[in-house]
Amino acid sequence: MIKLLVHTITSKRDMNGNCYHSATFTSTVSGSSFNMPDTGGENNATHFARKAGLNWDEISSTQATLPIRQYNAIVKSWKFITWEDAERAIVALTEQVPT
Repeated sequence: MIKLLVHTITSKRDMNGNCYHSATFTSTVSGSSFNMPDTGGENNATHFARKAGLNWDEISSTQATLPIRQYNAIVKSWKFITWEDAERAIVALTEQVPT
């Protein structure tokens, strides 16, 4: 059963050749979600969900690449979250019982 949807957004390269990665984690159990504005890599979010204790068959991931300005417009209001906080949030999201 899929418990967590991970949607990673990657920017196209900027003028210096850099690209940026962010993710939204959504629980299929509770319907709750949170955003992480800097995952450090396009696959890191999915692998971190595994580190939080989920099996591969409990994670569904998607990825989108956006122009840099569109990417910045989406993630600029997202609050920074550490990997430790993200791990706790993933565990909390996937352990909730639907109401």
